[in-house]
Amino acid sequence: MATIKATRPVLYQNRLYNPGEELPQHDPAIVSAWLAAGSAKETAAAKKPAASKPKAATTSGKARAQGKKPPAKGAAK
Repeated sequence: MATIKATRPVLYQNRLYNPGEELPQHDPAIVSAWLAAGSAKETAAAKKPAASKPKAATTSGKARAQGKKPPAKGAAK
């Protein structure tokens, strides 16, 4: 989803948004008014880097064949 950024100071719901700040998009009528007036511009949403998932503990083929589960993290050895 694209973001809407202020191109000039915008006072909305008792908050002042400075140029370059992201504006709220929950009211489509206000968003279209900002865009039509030139008070805001639509920018492509920046892709956030995907959070890396922790790798699961691996088990050997023999343990997997016997139905054993990998040890829990933090388990006493």
